[in-house]
Amino acid sequence: MAYSNNLLLFCFFFSLCFLSSYARTNCSDFHFYGKSYDSCSHLHTLNSFIHWNYDMPSRTVDIAFRKSESQHGRWLAWAINPTSTGMVGSQAFVAFTVHNVSAQYINGQVIIFARFELPSHNVKLNSRSKIKIAHGVINAVSWGMMMPLGVVLARLRYLPLQEYYPALWFNLHIYCQSIAYFLGIAGGGLGFYLGRQSSSVKQHSCHRYIGAALLVLATLQVLAHRLRPSKEHKYRVYWNIYHWCTGYGTIIMGILNCFKGFQMMDVGIWKNAYIAFLASLAFVAVVLEVCRCYLNANKGTATPEGVSANSIEDKA
Repeated sequence: MAYSNNLLLFCFFFSLCFLSSYARTNCSDFHFYGKSYDSCSHLHTLNSFIHWNYDMPSRTVDIAFRKSESQHGRWLAWAINPTSTGMVGSQAFVAFTVHNVSAQYINGQVIIFARFELPSHNVKLNSRSKIKIAHGVINAVSWGMMMPLGVVLARLRYLPLQEYYPALWFNLHIYCQSIAYFLGIAGGGLGFYLGRQSSSVKQHSCHRYIGAALLVLATLQVLAHRLRPSKEHKYRVYWNIYHWCTGYGTIIMGILNCFKGFQMMDVGIWKNAYIAFLASLAFVAVVLEVCRCYLNANKGTATPEGVSANSIEDKA
C-alpha cells in the first residue's frame, strides 16, 4: 500500500513538472525582440499563444498574439469583442509582412502608410481597370461626340456649298454616324463584359439599361435606312418622322449616359471638357441655323439654283 502511494505521488509530481516545463517552453520562455511580457496563456483550440502586460493605473493592455506552425508570407488576424461573444462588433488586428508602417489621425480620418514587398512570380496587372478606361473613352467618342457631330454635319445642306458639292453633307453625315455606331457596339460590348465581371453591377443598372437601349435604337436606325421609301412614296413622311425621333432620341440618351459614366468614374476634368465640346457644337449648330434663316429670307429658299429641294431631302 505504501509502495502504491509513493508511485502515485511520483507520477503526480512528474506530470506537474512536465506540464510546467511544456508551458514554460511554449509560452513564458518565448523571447521577443525588444519586448517582454509578464503574462501568457496558451490557446489550445487555436494552437496559439497570447502574451500581455496590464498597466492598472492607465488601464491599458499591451498584447502579442502568436500563432504556431505559420507559413512565411501568410497573413494573421485576431479579433476581440468587448461587448458580446460573436464576431459582429469585434475589433480585429491583422498582420502580415510589411515595411515602413505608420499611421496618422487627421481631422477625424485614420491614414495608414505601408510598403509591401510583392513576390516577383505572382504579380499580375489589373486589366479590368484598363478595360473600364477603354469602355469609357470609346463610348464617349462614339455616342457622346460623333453622334451629335453627325447631326450638325447634316445642317451643311443649307449652305451655298451645295451648288458645288451636293452630296457632301450626306456623305459626311452617313460616315460619321456609321463610325460612331460601330465604335458604340465595341464600347457596349466592353461595358457588358465589365458588368458580368463586376459584383456591383446593380449599383450602375441605370447606366447599363441606357446603354442597351442605345444599341437597340441605333440598330433600328441602321435597319430603317435600308428600308427608306422613295421621295414620292406616301409613307416617306412617316419614315422622316421616325428617322428624326429615333436619331434625336439616340443622341439625347447617349449624352445622358456619358454624364452617368463621368459620375461613376469621378473624372471632373473630362466632364468639363465634354461640356465645352457640347457647347461648341451647339454654337456651330446655331450659326448654321442662322445662316439657313438668312438665306431663306434673302433668296426665298436655302437651296441653290439648279439643285432640287426634294433631291436634297431624299438623301436625308
